Amino acid sequence: MKKLLILSALVLTACSPAPTVVLRIDCGEYNNKDLQVTINNEVAGTCPLDTMIRHGETVISARKDSEDASYLYSEVIEKFAENAMKRIKLEFKTIYPELYYYKKATDMRGFEVYLQHYPNGEYSAEIQRKLAPLVEEKRLQEEKARLAVVAAQEKRKKELLNAGFIDNNDGTLTAVATNLIWQRCSIGQNWNGSTCTGNAKTLNWYDARALAKDEWRLPTLDELESLVFCSSGEREPSSRPGGSFVRNTDGDCLGDYARPTIHPIAFPNTPAERFWSSSIYADNRRGAWDIQFNAGNVGYGEKDYLRFYARLVRDTEEKRQADEKLLQKAGFVVHNDGSVTDAATKLIWQRCSVGQRWTGKTCTGEAAKFKWNDAMQQAKDGWRLPTIDELDTLVFCSSGQRKPSSRPGGKYVSETNGYCEGNYVEPTINQTAFPNAAPEGYWSSSPELNGLNVLRVRFNYGDAGITSEDSHLRVRLVRASQ
Repeated sequence: MKKLLILSALVLTACSPAPTVVLRIDCGEYNNKDLQVTINNEVAGTCPLDTMIRHGETVISARKDSEDASYLYSEVIEKFAENAMKRIKLEFKTIYPELYYYKKATDMRGFEVYLQHYPNGEYSAEIQRKLAPLVEEKRLQEEKARLAVVAAQEKRKKELLNAGFIDNNDGTLTAVATNLIWQRCSIGQNWNGSTCTGNAKTLNWYDARALAKDEWRLPTLDELESLVFCSSGEREPSSRPGGSFVRNTDGDCLGDYARPTIHPIAFPNTPAERFWSSSIYADNRRGAWDIQFNAGNVGYGEKDYLRFYARLVRDTEEKRQADEKLLQKAGFVVHNDGSVTDAATKLIWQRCSVGQRWTGKTCTGEAAKFKWNDAMQQAKDGWRLPTIDELDTLVFCSSGQRKPSSRPGGKYVSETNGYCEGNYVEPTINQTAFPNAAPEGYWSSSPELNGLNVLRVRFNYGDAGITSEDSHLRVRLVRASQ
């Protein structure tokens, strides 16, 4: 009987295959840190591990638990050939089980994170009970904060209204007294919903004027001066007798006043510096009027060389409609197709320069420039280039002062070239009838008497003069009334 048992044991041993695979398991940075390795669900030792296993499919894994319930884990499934020698490097990732998130759930954020991962988890009912009062408390705090913001906004609106402005909630204000819409930020700054950020930009007068688009424009001197705010309540008289600068009537703020001399709530972060107007200085055509918001006074500066700040303005719809009515009283008949009839001359004019587009309210886009022969080719469908006498009828000097304008025998005479005088605004054309007109030269169809040049009108000065037919000027078309 004893011999039979020994024989059976030998047979069983012979049927169990011996390990033939030489295996090294490497855990990288986690070697020698008591990381247990499991091979086919049996603990084999710690990393690094050298061992022998049987060939065939093998599952190798390693895990290291942390106190916060997370753990490092790596698993590799390999099929080893008989008599192989292999090195396996395990790559680990951190696993965060439900218990980890439960232990971390000690405040509102922790509760929310747990429920995001385990909305129906083992501890979800408990977490929801703890979270509910915190959610309600947060709601009440947010409502309180919202009401505080609303109260602050209402306070600002009242302060603005007391200062004469209505907040349009888009970075602009409407001035109640003048019916003008102002950009709250200076050029170069940005409105962030509560204030003006960034650095205001300085420009020469021509570059500042060129910013006009989409009904926005550089303000006249009177419009810009309406923004002067002397916190002391005291200011020198502001007047310009005969269009000239006078020191004693330049509008300086008096007493103890804050700078800049503009309402700080209406126009936050305004530089206490000089700002351009669109108004030309009468005593020197190279100059334009400005406002010094350090002291509130009116001044003037060289248009080409000096660099001041700028703020843009546009008319309200009510003011535009009122101006349209005044336009009709001034002798213009407005048509729905972007044209106007001048009752005095019976001529129908396109309100936009060639290259611009009529939107129903204004002219948008850039007026194109042409040589004279190309300008003549723009005539079509009854529209044509105006004669010099027709074009000259559009000159409007806002100062009410203009030199005589005549061309005896069709010849240019400098003494009667029609220059605007005094403090006038560019362009020298009715800007309600012809919005966004370029303050530059426009072609007429009239050659000068000697035939060497062509007569034109410059709507930055109001003068009729001559230029070469190769010059590049703007075009406005006209036709006779039906």
